[in-house]
Amino acid sequence: QNLILNLLVDVYPVAYIDKIVKLKLKNLDALRKFVESADPELLVKLGKKKAFYVFKRAAKNIRHYREFLENRNINSSTIRNFDDFVNKAPTIDKESYVKTSKFLSDMCLNEHISEAEILVRSSGFTGKPCTWPRSKEEEEDSKTFFTFGLDLLYHTYKYRSLFINGFALGTWVSGVDVLKASGDM
Repeated sequence: QNLILNLLVDVYPVAYIDKIVKLKLKNLDALRKFVESADPELLVKLGKKKAFYVFKRAAKNIRHYREFLENRNINSSTIRNFDDFVNKAPTIDKESYVKTSKFLSDMCLNEHISEAEILVRSSGFTGKPCTWPRSKEEEEDSKTFFTFGLDLLYHTYKYRSLFINGFALGTWVSGVDVLKASGDM
């Protein structure tokens, strides 16, 4: 079975694999059983393939990220695999990426700010808060994977659990994310 799955991860495009994962997310018990029984190397391979796919998609479809790469003399077409991505793609952070965007739409796929479900804001702990858009899909995925991660780590699907959110600090985005995700538990 793992041989077949390895072959599928090698052959199928990430967009197709994402669709399969989305279907599996409708039955978290089945997805959990799959993840718990899967070869860890397969999951690592899938994660690397997904990270490389997201990089290529962002480099092609997000104006500010394209400009970010160009300003560092990085041609995304020379990054051909995950190892190239790790070794050549620059790290982004608030200072070099978020704060240098002129418009929120510049950080959206194809500049479609209309697809933003929410504008998230950092606390400003480092001096000035930052704002960035997140799509409805990103919001839903973060809630689902947060719950799924708790299920895997702490077996919350088996036991009644009390979740104490120690991160809820005003507008701090991580705290708000944890609060929203835990609300569906």
